Amino acid sequence: MLRNYLKTALRSMRRQVGFSSINLLGLTIGFAAAFFILLWVQDEKSYDRFHVDTDRTYRVMRNWHQSNGYISTAPSLPMPLAEVLASDFPEIENVSLFSYEFNHALTSGNIVFRETGRYAGADFFKMFSWGLLKGSPESVLSLPNAIVLSENLAEKYYGLDWQSKNIVGSVLTMDNEVDLIVSGVFANVPTNSTYRFEFIINIEEFNRTHSWVHHWGNSGLRMFVRLQEGVDATVVSEKIKNIVVDNHPTAETELFLQSYADMHLLSEYEDGKLAGGRIEYVRIFSIVGLFLLLIGSINFMNLATARSTQRAREIGVRKAMGGNRSSIVQQFLSESVLMALMAFAAAIAAVILLLPVFNTLTGKEIEILTQPASIWLAFLAIAAITGLLAGSYPAFYLSAFNVIGVLRGEHMRKIGGNRLRKGLVVFQFALSIVLIAATITVYRQVQYIMSKDLGMDKSNLVQIPFEGNVKSQFESFKNELLSKPGVAQVTSASQLAFNIGTWTSDPEWEGKDPDDNTSFMIINGQADYAEIMGFELVAGRFFSESFGADSMNYLVNEAAVDVMGFDDPLGQTLSFWSDEGQIIGVMKNFHGQSLYEPIRPAIVRYDPENTFLLFVRLIPGQTSNGIASLEATFKQYNPEFPFQFTFADDDYAANYQSEITFGKLANIFAVLALFIACLGLFGLASYTAERRTKEIGIRKVLGATISNIVMMLSKEFVLLVVLALAIAVPIAQRLSSNWLSQFAFHVESGYGVFLIASAAILMVTFLTVGFQSIRAALLNPAESLKDE
Repeated sequence: MLRNYLKTALRSMRRQVGFSSINLLGLTIGFAAAFFILLWVQDEKSYDRFHVDTDRTYRVMRNWHQSNGYISTAPSLPMPLAEVLASDFPEIENVSLFSYEFNHALTSGNIVFRETGRYAGADFFKMFSWGLLKGSPESVLSLPNAIVLSENLAEKYYGLDWQSKNIVGSVLTMDNEVDLIVSGVFANVPTNSTYRFEFIINIEEFNRTHSWVHHWGNSGLRMFVRLQEGVDATVVSEKIKNIVVDNHPTAETELFLQSYADMHLLSEYEDGKLAGGRIEYVRIFSIVGLFLLLIGSINFMNLATARSTQRAREIGVRKAMGGNRSSIVQQFLSESVLMALMAFAAAIAAVILLLPVFNTLTGKEIEILTQPASIWLAFLAIAAITGLLAGSYPAFYLSAFNVIGVLRGEHMRKIGGNRLRKGLVVFQFALSIVLIAATITVYRQVQYIMSKDLGMDKSNLVQIPFEGNVKSQFESFKNELLSKPGVAQVTSASQLAFNIGTWTSDPEWEGKDPDDNTSFMIINGQADYAEIMGFELVAGRFFSESFGADSMNYLVNEAAVDVMGFDDPLGQTLSFWSDEGQIIGVMKNFHGQSLYEPIRPAIVRYDPENTFLLFVRLIPGQTSNGIASLEATFKQYNPEFPFQFTFADDDYAANYQSEITFGKLANIFAVLALFIACLGLFGLASYTAERRTKEIGIRKVLGATISNIVMMLSKEFVLLVVLALAIAVPIAQRLSSNWLSQFAFHVESGYGVFLIASAAILMVTFLTVGFQSIRAALLNPAESLKDE
């Protein structure tokens, strides 16, 4: 029986090659897009779950209550907290500090590379399953100057046969200053890890060179804890809640624990409460995948029911020869499932071929052939279920035809079927329009982010590590570099001005409320740093080397002045970290953090000793000359250091990589959705023109022009798309507004952009339907009126 169904299905597909091809192409595109989305979602959900004890491993977080009522949530914590957690809470089995990312030059003999890594506490490898290949978790970070290398670094420094060598105990020199002892090697960090690094150094080395971390008021380190078996994390969160306040009363900070496995997807907090994160993109793309499947399925249902009259006699004959309704239902369901399985095979082939492109686009390293069996079963289940659902209505609709009516040749159009087809077209285009509107919104916001005036100038700005003789002989280096082609300005600072990670609530000023715990962004820089960065001066002056006392003075932004409550801030005393000076200048507000965040108060200090990044502004149009000059001068002063640079523009864009990737994917999926919808519309228009061939011939004989015929055939479909627009635009506008509300600074979500998009969609619709309409209108009436 099944074999007969399949033979009949294949025969039917051969008879209707055009419609079968449209169905197959639509389903294939829908499946391929859905499979890509499923792979992406699976990869996102797998982050950080490869560790053995993930269920009892947590990241320590803080809610910092600002004086203005705003609650900021972050993983940045004071270093002394780790000692308290380890000694005073038996519920906690392990505690490990973890630094932000560092870029160090590591040297062994004549081999030198610049690598990215982090500092971590002694318990780091006890808590996490990083796959130690050499060394033991208990002792690998026991020495204060210990360094643990990745497998990649072990190969770089000790060769491909490093495993047969006794590399533990060997020495690597960091930045040509500090000797580190290699204590172990770990397997390369998996791609689905939130934190990536090539080396881990004992946190004691970091604490030795960064004296500020010892103060309870300064936050810059991350912290992880592993709880004892059976301990409730919510109970521990409540117990540790007030530790920072108890040790630093002005820091209105509440601590809590966040599951380590959740931090990749659930990273955004608003007013102290979890507000989402990348999980929103997972949800959005899951819905998009479902939408694309629905749009492809709707094509199948519409075209199958539209062609029903051409299969009416087949159904009548089958019923007259004893076929019951269930067998006819099975026949049509087997056809739809066969079509779905053929589309499934084509989609898998497309995914395998296009996966490298997808990986490049998303920055992932997904391999389809190594996916678990559950993913393959999910793919197959999606295809089978889609085939059954897409074929269900046509099957039951066609099997309900009356035998006598069919064999008499009566016209068998059912109003309900026609209405359903129209409803499905409206639904299909409404989904497509929502996707397109979302794409336009994301594109506009990304363009806004990339072109936003940050209150500084990030163009033509290059940064490199500030180290070695370049730092110790800075004035000589600077003067020589400025004399070379392509270089406009040179300075140094502690961090990028649009990506500030140093915070403190320690500043004191006259009249400060004892309960004021506002946190300030802190930047250390050379005397000319603020001016070179392009900060706009509102009042006072910038630092100057001609004023010796400027090393004790400060620049603040307008937000800081608002917090301090000064009517005239110039000359006011400001002190923190045991330094007291005066405010000599007020800068216009600038974006020191993501555009997700409001503008925060900031303080710039004249402190060249605590700067770690060299900034070089190139002359516009002379980028190549400027880079060549920088490289030559850098190598002259630091021949033992590898030369490595980045553009500030690229670093800024990297902060919004999720949004940029989301926008690119949304563009692709929206185009695919519209293409699939237009594919179905093309098929329906083709069928309509074919069904009304004789009517068109008669109208032409009676004097109808080609434009009359085109308008007659196109009007119904254009009206359906207009209805879809009326339904979809308000929904799209609401969804766009909700997404944009995540950003403190964003474009406006007005109806104007949706009206432009609507006009474009109507144009595409008219072209799609108009092609078939013109083709039908150009037929010779003598041919269309011939007796069959």
